[in-house]
Amino acid sequence: MNQSIHVNVIPKPLIKPDPIQALVVKGQRPTPKYKHVEWVSYRKQFEHLIDNQFKEVILADDARRLYEGLTSAFCVVKASKTIPNHFILETPPGELALESSVLSTLNDHRDQFKTWGTPSFEVVYSCPDMDECSEWGCAFVCS
Repeated sequence: MNQSIHVNVIPKPLIKPDPIQALVVKGQRPTPKYKHVEWVSYRKQFEHLIDNQFKEVILADDARRLYEGLTSAFCVVKASKTIPNHFILETPPGELALESSVLSTLNDHRDQFKTWGTPSFEVVYSCPDMDECSEWGCAFVCS
């Protein structure tokens, strides 16, 4: 079956989201590879911390490695130290935190970004280290 679809591409205005404050607490998802009812029970101990001041709670370990938020993935962006105009998007690996669908899609299609003339980037699966936050260009949460 042949079908034609007409799409009008309208440039999306650049909207700068308001920054949020996140609270970092000691903890880690008990079942990081998949969503499980156990996670719902585990995260209840932290949910009361989300309020008007803190919009997300980020889980971390004693070594100050960051895992994920209660409701989102956690990521940082750093400039490459060796490749000009190249960025590193760092997020915890799947064995430590639930994989972000947004980052997975970005990673799967990153070669297409090169054809658009955007800076190159790579997704590195390692836990962002709070002791390296001076190297971060930004940190963000996503689904």
